[in-house]
Amino acid sequence: MLRFPPAAVTANLPEVARYAGGSRYRPDEKTRKVIAEILSLASQLIRPGAVYRLHRISSLDEEGRAELAGSLRIQLPAGIGLNEKSLLGAVVITLGAALEEEVSTLNERGEIVRALYLDAAGSALLQGLDALVEGELKKEADKRGLNLVCRQGPGLNHVSLELQRDLFQLVDPAPLGVTLSEQLVIRPAKSVSFFVFLSDSPHRREKYDCAS
Repeated sequence: MLRFPPAAVTANLPEVARYAGGSRYRPDEKTRKVIAEILSLASQLIRPGAVYRLHRISSLDEEGRAELAGSLRIQLPAGIGLNEKSLLGAVVITLGAALEEEVSTLNERGEIVRALYLDAAGSALLQGLDALVEGELKKEADKRGLNLVCRQGPGLNHVSLELQRDLFQLVDPAPLGVTLSEQLVIRPAKSVSFFVFLSDSPHRREKYDCAS
């Protein structure tokens, strides 16, 4: 399990504004001051952490099903180009529950705008945490003489949301306080799960932004 000091997870004002109002949103000076204050508050509320586990792929069949140690079989997304030397990682990251609890409190008080910006600040900080965790995964790959080649999130990029259950079998995020509901909803909300692949050969990295 990885824990990061809140100060290590950063986001800037334009990122918060984008999550709050879209890429064309340009807040005025008064609103910028509010966002700056909210971003400072958000940084005090987060408890950033991550957990991951790497699994050796024992075999791959023609339909893309991978057999892992322990005889667990999982249907991998097509076109990744893995082999039996590759590793499959299951990763969960979170900012903890305090920020979204404060968003709910602000909404209950009728402070809708502050709640909106606090939620947006959480999304921006989650993106910052994601970058830190990817750096740690890159170090893990380098240590093993492998390349960090691709990542896939359940419910994104044509990957079945049903794989969320498999992901939570492959890694236990309970020490982070992260759970998965029967409806495959992750709690706390400011959490992300994904598969990551380590291979002995380079592979084109996918872009995971709104434009792509």
